[in-house]
Amino acid sequence: MRIRSFALAFGLCLVGGLCFARELIMPPDFTGLQKNMTAQEFQKAGLNKLTPEELAALDAWLTGQMKQREAAVAKAPRKDRDGFLEPGDEATVHSRILGEFHGWRGRTHFALENGQVWVQAEDGSLEGVNLTDPEVTITHGFMGDWKLKVKGYNSFIRVKRVK
Repeated sequence: MRIRSFALAFGLCLVGGLCFARELIMPPDFTGLQKNMTAQEFQKAGLNKLTPEELAALDAWLTGQMKQREAAVAKAPRKDRDGFLEPGDEATVHSRILGEFHGWRGRTHFALENGQVWVQAEDGSLEGVNLTDPEVTITHGFMGDWKLKVKGYNSFIRVKRVK
């Protein structure tokens, strides 16, 4: 009985610890520990000593924990490294480019009035522009990229935030 209790406690600690590691959250099609572990892993964890009822209870508990963590991860604000998004930040930046603006070509840097600095992240050019402190909008794209658009122009360029 003592060995069984120890094995259950050890199994709960082991499995619970795995659930906390974000990279190791089990897939939604989780079918139980025995089917998701090798026989050697299952035995090493002492789970082979559990009765079928105890194993079913452990699997049910684990499934509930995974669902709670998946829900928490889904609700958590997404941190975006390239745009330096922080929780509560908008995924659209409205500002002005400081000073004279003559379009973009190559690796153009865009110093904004709000203190951010962005750099052109793809080939392309916008020529024939001669503006002072133009308004810009930088939006977060569907695929995780950022796009800068100058007010009054029907062109945009992919950018990456550097400051």
